[in-house]
Amino acid sequence: LHVDEKCLGKKLAYKTLKNKFVKMINERKCERCYVASCALDEDAEALKNYIIENTHIKDVKVTYIDKVMSCCCGPKTLAIFCR
Repeated sequence: LHVDEKCLGKKLAYKTLKNKFVKMINERKCERCYVASCALDEDAEALKNYIIENTHIKDVKVTYIDKVMSCCCGPKTLAIFCR
């Protein structure tokens, strides 16, 4: 995990995450995405739907960040992975 950019506020953070990730998907030609969250189920589903609507990827899995990983990243974390 690494910090790419810091944003103040939830709305700006989500907007930045969405824009950067869509750009990355198109550059790397990813085939599958994973959205992981720690206590943000609704936000994870919304992000999944955004990815499906705005990219060529239709296989998006939503999963949870477990207690061990959440110790590293903190509560209310939203992460996106692709391959």
